[in-house]
Amino acid sequence: MCEVELEEKYRALVQGKTILESTLHANLAEHLNSEIGLGTITSIYTAKEWLRGSFLFQRLQKNPNHYSLGKDDNQTWEERVDDLVLQSVEKLRQTQLIETPADGTRGDELVSTDFGDIMSKLYIRQSTALNKLRRHSDIRFEIKKLDKTADKVFLLIQAVLGGISLNSPEYKSADSQPQLEVFGIFRHVTRIARAIVEVGVFKQLGAQVKYGLELLRCLTAKAWEDRPVVLRQLEQIGEKSIKVLAENGIVSIAQLLNQDALRIETLLNRRPPFGLELLASARELPQHSLTITQVGVTSDAGKSPVEVELSIQCGVDQLSDHQRSKFKKPKGRNEGMTVVLTISSDMELFDYRRIA
Repeated sequence: MCEVELEEKYRALVQGKTILESTLHANLAEHLNSEIGLGTITSIYTAKEWLRGSFLFQRLQKNPNHYSLGKDDNQTWEERVDDLVLQSVEKLRQTQLIETPADGTRGDELVSTDFGDIMSKLYIRQSTALNKLRRHSDIRFEIKKLDKTADKVFLLIQAVLGGISLNSPEYKSADSQPQLEVFGIFRHVTRIARAIVEVGVFKQLGAQVKYGLELLRCLTAKAWEDRPVVLRQLEQIGEKSIKVLAENGIVSIAQLLNQDALRIETLLNRRPPFGLELLASARELPQHSLTITQVGVTSDAGKSPVEVELSIQCGVDQLSDHQRSKFKKPKGRNEGMTVVLTISSDMELFDYRRIA
């Protein structure tokens, strides 16, 4: 069964009248990365052998004009595909997706890095089911087309931060289990975000540090900071409860803390002392204070920039034992580190420090 306009196309395919061509060359680096991750390719030599045994290599020799791969007149097709392998491997090395082991006995040995593992797994398993996810209203940054592995990773990260249930049947298929894929992504993504921050500090890039820290907070909480899904940091709050609270104007931790325990219990149809316990749990999230005082101003009648001395005091409010929630603290919550970032309005970095 098919559409009428496609009938002839499929009939020709069945009867062997259609000449098929390869598209492997269009995404060769991604395919090589996947094969290295699977262990099919372990060296430059096996990569060359793999490509020479491909359908692409067969079609190159029979219909070279279709591919326009720029073979020199004095080159054989074997030499040209070897060049393609070397170019793709170098591209993967430069993007830190593969590497040669430091203790490797062969100089051409190839293995995947952690980043390469993420990319190869996603490239193998993702399917067109992600196109439905791409059009979801809670996807914050539009992705027009899912061409690259990076697009798929970006989409899945947004889905998690937006609180989209990836267990929904509409996003799953026989070869696509996005809920499982995000586990692999989030094993590494916070570490990558920390690296972005550290590089920004080293290079004195205020904007990179600021936005890197904002991203790191969202990735750690697995929620956008300015969306109702931020409430799921509280272990007692599930998807349905978040929706009910949002419908009643409670979309942030601060707004939740301003509520009466009885109102919370009424909205969520829960019995006392649930409201009090939920508020106690919310108070256990770090509550920071900041005080800035001008100590003095130095000026020399416009001959040099004005110098302003400031006293900056920051702290974390501590809860007493009786204020603490009886609920179990979520795994992975770490309140032992505070980051203080000082930048100007034009993102010039003045100071960055971590306080335990």
